[in-house]
Amino acid sequence: MLEDSKAYTFDDNHKATAASPDTPLAFAMMCLFTPENRVVNPDGGDTIENLRETFKKGKFDYDGINNPVPFAVRGAFSSVKTTRGDLKGVQGTIFGFAVPAWMESLSGPGVRCCFLSGCRTIGGDVLEYSSTRGTFVEWAM
Repeated sequence: MLEDSKAYTFDDNHKATAASPDTPLAFAMMCLFTPENRVVNPDGGDTIENLRETFKKGKFDYDGINNPVPFAVRGAFSSVKTTRGDLKGVQGTIFGFAVPAWMESLSGPGVRCCFLSGCRTIGGDVLEYSSTRGTFVEWAM
């Protein structure tokens, strides 16, 4: 995961460490992320499944047809399911891209994202998450 121009790698125990500049990346989509929309969910309960519905609440009324959408979910999570297991009761940032259906054969699943804890010590590739109160979603086109 690349956050604030710093690369992080994750081991099998979710430990995050700063990556050396020559670390190869198996998957890479990059952007200079400048959020144009923000939605706060005061009750929590955000998931990957309802992320695209959240994007429709923004000023661009995202339809997902042609544009990959970079996004960040920031705050507290009751659970974050990663490719290496589950994290419970964590705080941090999930950052990734939602890709249009026609791009999935090239880029993988419709939503590709990683979690990095606020203290930048744990994380991983996200399969699913559930947010808690006050978490917010930011995205751009």
